[in-house]
Amino acid sequence: MPTAPCWRPGCSASGAEPTLLAAGPDDPAALAGKLARLLAEYPLVITTGGVSVGDRDYLPQAAEEAGAKLLFYGIDAKPGTPALAAGKDGHVLLCLSGNPFASFATFELLARPALAKLQGADPAPVRVRAALANGFGKPSPLRRFVRATLMGGVVTLPKGGHFSGGIGALAGCNCLVDVPAGSRALNAGDEVEVILL
Repeated sequence: MPTAPCWRPGCSASGAEPTLLAAGPDDPAALAGKLARLLAEYPLVITTGGVSVGDRDYLPQAAEEAGAKLLFYGIDAKPGTPALAAGKDGHVLLCLSGNPFASFATFELLARPALAKLQGADPAPVRVRAALANGFGKPSPLRRFVRATLMGGVVTLPKGGHFSGGIGALAGCNCLVDVPAGSRALNAGDEVEVILL
């Protein structure tokens, strides 16, 4: 049940046949009914938005009312902290943040491996080590995934735009830098682990 057509190419590139559906109803009971119907039909249902802790973030409640068993709710990483996964009768519900970059990052980190696993492929992303061309001034109390571009063994971070709602900074990016929890600010020349997109 993705709410943005940008997931269609991401799913297709993973070998899946995506079906883009209309936004879910803004009512917990109606949403639960829709989730139950979708989980009966599709092996993997992906949603964006409605999963955080706001007054109208109904997906955690609706998933439970739909009879889905919670696998996890919340990840110790930024962006995409409120991600949720639940299962019902061998089918999986994956709820991603509605913030554009958070949704993109958790699609790459959670949905793409799930799609690979469902197809019997290796779900592990390709990881390499590389040196930073420029720094990242924020310390990272939580594990953090930062968009970047890898060329010739050097990783360049986009200038500015490092927030969950910033989609423009994704232009030209081909990897995510995996910054461990508890890391200090990163400096040019530091070696980092990179997940290829």
